[in-house]
Amino acid sequence: MEYTINLNQELNGIELIFKSRPASAILETIKNQGFRWNGKKTLWYAKQTPDRLAFAKTLGDAETTETIGTAETKKPGRITFDKDMIIAEYKKAWESERMVKYCIDNLANVAILPNGDIISIDKQSIETRFCFGESGYDYDDAAKMAAHARTNTEYFKSENMKRFNEWVNDLTEVKEHKSNYFVLIRDIHYTGQEKDCKLRALDWVRTVDLLDACGGSAYLDDIAGKHIDKLNGRIATNEELNIIIEAYKQARDAHEKKVDSYLKRYGLSKVDSWTYWREA
Repeated sequence: MEYTINLNQELNGIELIFKSRPASAILETIKNQGFRWNGKKTLWYAKQTPDRLAFAKTLGDAETTETIGTAETKKPGRITFDKDMIIAEYKKAWESERMVKYCIDNLANVAILPNGDIISIDKQSIETRFCFGESGYDYDDAAKMAAHARTNTEYFKSENMKRFNEWVNDLTEVKEHKSNYFVLIRDIHYTGQEKDCKLRALDWVRTVDLLDACGGSAYLDDIAGKHIDKLNGRIATNEELNIIIEAYKQARDAHEKKVDSYLKRYGLSKVDSWTYWREA
C-alpha cells in the first residue's frame, strides 16, 4: 500500500495521503487512532503525537514529507497547536499547577521543530503608558513626543507591534545571513526541567563569540545544526528558522487583531504619556 505521511508543522498535524482507497479494516484502525477525513483535500488528518506518528509508520511503506504551511491553511492571526501536549511538557518543567497555568495563559504561540523541540512565544500586553525624558530629547522635544503619543493612532500601533516585528525582522536577517548573530537553541528552557522535556529557549550568539566557543575557528557556512557544548545548545538551521519565523508571524498577526480591537473600542482615550527631566 503506497501512501505519504505529511507532517504539517503549521497545524502540528499528521496527514495520511493514500494513492488508493485502503481496506475497510485499515480505515477503521485509522479512525480509532483519532484521524478524520478531509474530503476537500482527500486526506486523513489528526493532531501530531509520538504515538500517532509511530502508528502511521506501521501501515506500510510510506514516504514522509513536511510542510510549514500552505496558502489554504494560512490565515491572519490563526493560532493552532495541541494545547494538551504543550501542557504536558510544561508539567515536566514545573511541579506547581499554578506555574503551569501561568505559562499556558501567557502563551501566544509555539514553534514545534522537526525533532519535536518546542519554542514558546509569549503574549504581549497592550502598552498605554509612554514616558519621554532626557535621552535624546531636550525638554520641548520630549513634551512634543508625549503629546504625539496621546494623539497619534499610528504611533500607538507601531509601539505596540514593535516587539513582534523586531523578532520577525531579526530572525529573518539571521536566516538571510544579513546579521552578525546566529540563533542558538538552548538545550533547556527552565532550570530543573525533566530530561525528556522538549521545551527549549532561543538565544542570540555573536559571530565572534561563536568562533571563540568553537576554539577560534569554524566554517560558518556549515555551522547550522551543530551542537556547541560551551554554549549548551545548537545553532538553528534555516529549516528551523522558517518554522520559528512563521510562528512569530502568526503571533504577530493575532496581536495586531487585538490592538486593532482595542483601538476600535477605546481609541486613545486611555493613553497616558508624560515627560520627566532630571536637574543637573
